[in-house]
Amino acid sequence: MHLSMIDSAKVMLNQSRQLPQNYWPTRAEIAAASGYSLDELFKPSSWGEVCIVNQMGSPALAYLSNAIGGLPEGCLVTSEDLKP
Repeated sequence: MHLSMIDSAKVMLNQSRQLPQNYWPTRAEIAAASGYSLDELFKPSSWGEVCIVNQMGSPALAYLSNAIGGLPEGCLVTSEDLKP
């Protein structure tokens, strides 16, 4: 869910500021564009994943520090990877 929120915020940020595809937005810029606080948007879950904003032209990633639901420890996933 957080990855989808980050990706949506990147779209809103890009629409408002016309940023190049290789621009790396900060977590604060993403939080401001999403309307959520940094804690709400980037709060680690009990699974221990770390959200990576990534550059404007690329999807946000989650680094899985633990094996979760058949995904191995150390895996990088996008929101598309996690859809049923």
